[in-house]
Parts: sequence; C-alpha cells; structure tokens
Amino acid sequence: MKIYITGLPSGYEVEHLVRLFYPMAPLTLTPPENAEDCVWAEKTPDGLHALVRQDGRSAERHAPLPAPVEQGGETPEFSLASLTYDLLRDWTGIRPPWGKMTGVRPVRLIHDKRAAGWTEAEIDHFFLDRFDCSQQKYQMAKAIADLQEPILKVGNEPGTYSLYIGIPFCPSRCSYCSFVSCNLDRDRKMVQPYVDCLCREVEEIRIQADKAGLKLCSIYIGGGTPTIMIDELCETIDMARDLFSIKEVSSETNPNHLTHEYLEKLKGRVQRLSVGVQSFDDDLLRQIDRYDKYGSGQEILERIQEASPYFISMNADMIFNFPTQTEDILISDCEKIAL
Repeated sequence: MKIYITGLPSGYEVEHLVRLFYPMAPLTLTPPENAEDCVWAEKTPDGLHALVRQDGRSAERHAPLPAPVEQGGETPEFSLASLTYDLLRDWTGIRPPWGKMTGVRPVRLIHDKRAAGWTEAEIDHFFLDRFDCSQQKYQMAKAIADLQEPILKVGNEPGTYSLYIGIPFCPSRCSYCSFVSCNLDRDRKMVQPYVDCLCREVEEIRIQADKAGLKLCSIYIGGGTPTIMIDELCETIDMARDLFSIKEVSSETNPNHLTHEYLEKLKGRVQRLSVGVQSFDDDLLRQIDRYDKYGSGQEILERIQEASPYFISMNADMIFNFPTQTEDILISDCEKIAL
C-alpha cells in the first residue's frame, strides 16, 4: 500500500491519517501504477478526491472545495484528510479510537477551547463530531484536563508567559517519532545557522514582550534532543538569561547525555531536566530501537539517580500505548520512576 498526495502545500495531515489505517504505508512522490495498491488523495481546482485501491478492488469519494476559513470553512488540508478518513473507515471497517486526530496533546485542545470561552457542548461537538473521537477517549481527555486545570492556573499569573525553545536535531530518528527533527550527523551544517536565527528570534521576543508589559517566568527547551548540541544549548541559555533575567530553565535530554561532562555544563543553567526514557523494559526498548543506543533499563535508571543531585527536579518521558506494551510493563515503569 502506497500513499500519494497531490495538490496541497503540505500533505502532513492526510499522510498521518492514512497511517491510522495502514501503519507501514510509504509516501510516494510519483503516481502509483494502475494496478498498485494505494491511497490517492488529491486537491484539484474542481474539488477534493480520495481513492483507495487494494487487491484489485477500489473505491473513491469526491467533495467540493471547502469555503475559506475566514468564511467559516475548513482548510483544504483538513477537508481532504476528512474525506480520506471517511473513505478508509468504510473501506477497512476500522474506527480509530481518536478518530481523525493525529499528532499529540489532545488534552491541550480542551484547555485551549475552554480558555477561548467555548461551552462544554461546543467542545463535545468538536471532539465527537468534527474529529469522530470515541466517547471513551474523549471522556478520558476531559478527566485529565479537569485534573490539570487547577495546577495550570497556579503557573498562569497575569502578565506572565513561558517560552518554548525548539531544538530540532537528534542523533538518529526513533521509529515511533512524529516530531520534526534532523539527523545531526547528516545535517550538522544547519546547526550554527539555526542557532544564530534562534538567538535573534529570542531577542525579538524580549522586545515584543517588553512592549506588551509581559514578564517571562520560565523557559522550556525541547526537541529533538537539545543536549546533542550542548555548547550551542548553553550559549542559548546564557543569552536568554542575560535578556530576561530568568530563574528557571527546563530542558529535555536523552539518557546517554547524563554524563559528568554534560551535567557539569547544565549545572546552574538548567533547573529541571526531562529525560527521554520511554520504558525501563529491555524487550520494549529493543523493539523501539533504543536499547543499543542508550543501554538497558537498569543502566538508564542508575544514570538518572546519579544525575538527580544536579537539578531541582527530574522527570522521565515515558511511552504509553505501544502495541506490545502490557499493563504490567506500564505499572513496573511507573513504580521505578516514582522511587
């Protein structure tokens, strides 16, 4: 099964939606041959078209172009993704539990809609009807949002804001990752130009924030793997401290960067560290291609314990709902990281 998308500036939404039904389907840049199994999604001047062809059978759907967003319509990307979703749901008989939602942080959408003044009925419609999210997943997301809300309000003082700095470079690409990142060995030449632009952008943020009377309360540095470019990361943190007089910086890292050399550089610069662990189960680490990169679960746990005195707090980024992850593995992982 191949994925072919044409007529859009970006086919990201359609591509990842198709993989809800065909997880291993590759994206092709050339039209499939007449007999090839494929999902073909296309925007033309006349409308939107979606076709699925498999084992000699085929089906297709058509829809007019959506009204402009400013007139209450949808983007062509979402409209074509929706058309393709409806086609594939009927074709396969599969209903993904999150519906048309791809990417991360569905709970964030609930917070955003509530902050924008949406009613609970409007949010219900947004999840259940627009995105075809299952009632079970939606109720879970709402329950998490309700638990988070009082905590978020504590850190949301009037006139303050937090700054996210993205470092889109990694040592290699993990098989499950959907984030935008570059392989450092292949794209090292892009690092310094990126950092130079990033520093200019951070300085401009300070100028605009001062004009708006806003005070920065914290910085979170994510990725990618920020600590893979440790010297440039420290340079960016020092520059940001000079600009903002910021007291708290959080950063992501991977287990192989919990070394004395790296920790000494981060000491005093980073107060909170988030370690990309994913799991302490060795078999699961092998399946997601992290065992050979970062070592066994026990080795990773020992590195975290040795690094903890360098920071106010540390947390672990854990994977959830991986196909072979059992409830026992999840409980064991949570018990280990809670110690």
